[in-house]
Amino acid sequence: MQRTFRAAVIVALIGAVALIAPAVASPQSDATDEKAAAPQSHVALDAPTRDNFSTLTYNHFGNPSAGQAVLDTWIRQTYDPDTLLPQAVTGQARAITLYRVKRIAFRVVLHTSGGTTDDNATSATFNTNGARQLTISSPSITANSQPPQFCEAWTEVFYAIRWADDTLTNGKSFLASSDLWNDNCYFTPEPPTTG
Repeated sequence: MQRTFRAAVIVALIGAVALIAPAVASPQSDATDEKAAAPQSHVALDAPTRDNFSTLTYNHFGNPSAGQAVLDTWIRQTYDPDTLLPQAVTGQARAITLYRVKRIAFRVVLHTSGGTTDDNATSATFNTNGARQLTISSPSITANSQPPQFCEAWTEVFYAIRWADDTLTNGKSFLASSDLWNDNCYFTPEPPTTG
């Protein structure tokens, strides 16, 4: 019995050495003058972003086993490929019916301030109507006007949830946890000086 145990331990050690030795002996890429593989593609400069992403998980009666819904919100920015500065912003929101949710009615508001015009670009109210998830957008606001129309932006989602037990959670809102700064506000032209 003891001889069988020793033989099993020796076989296990030999197997471990056989697995470890090639990994230790293999040359690293910098030792062989190979360069690390570069990504074949990158996100285009004019690709929209998901800035200031915030999420809320809502539990029915505070209990996830009674029902659960998720609301997300973010700001979608598009960029000018020449100046690399933001061109426009749009508020976006997504509703996800996770468990025991019939539908979610919601709208998103993109708030802006600190520029020439304080704005509240509001989407229509949408309803998931059986969809597992739905993403909506507010109207777009120009970011690159001179002087800038706004310097700060944030989103807010207003929602109502119809649960599987036919109760309704309504009159709720979810404010994004951070603001977006418009980079165009750093590059406003100086007024001419007289004198």
